[in-house]
Amino acid sequence: MALRSVRWWEPADMEHLLTLVLEKVWWDSIDAWRKVFGEYIRLHPEQFDWVAQHFIGAENFWLRRIAITLQLSFYEKTNVAFLEEAILADIDTDEFFIQKAIGWALRNYSKENPEWVMTFVEEHELTIFAQREALKKIKQNKMFHRKHTKSSTHDN
Repeated sequence: MALRSVRWWEPADMEHLLTLVLEKVWWDSIDAWRKVFGEYIRLHPEQFDWVAQHFIGAENFWLRRIAITLQLSFYEKTNVAFLEEAILADIDTDEFFIQKAIGWALRNYSKENPEWVMTFVEEHELTIFAQREALKKIKQNKMFHRKHTKSSTHDN
């Protein structure tokens, strides 16, 4: 319901929703809230900094998870500097749900900019889990490309 009506909301409404985010937390509720705040930013890009500052660097790791995954479906409109800042703030944590978010965010952005993701992974020490998640689509695409190229040369 929150996601469906986000287009009519204003900052005061979003501020109220922020109080609800930590009411009953688990990955599924946090990821649903991420969609609401992400959609709000998509509709009001001028509000990006205001929304994002509620999550990045937060004491609660669930809020930091939202910061990392906030732009999952932004693709070419991803604020890469923010994505990098959100990931680097939590790169060393052992928290599974943060590491999953890091891999997920990078994997999603790799659909838009695989070169940036590969460089990021090469230049930073990610957990094995986050790294595997981050590179999953890139490796699948390379394997598909190799198979397709091999079958094309054999057809000639």
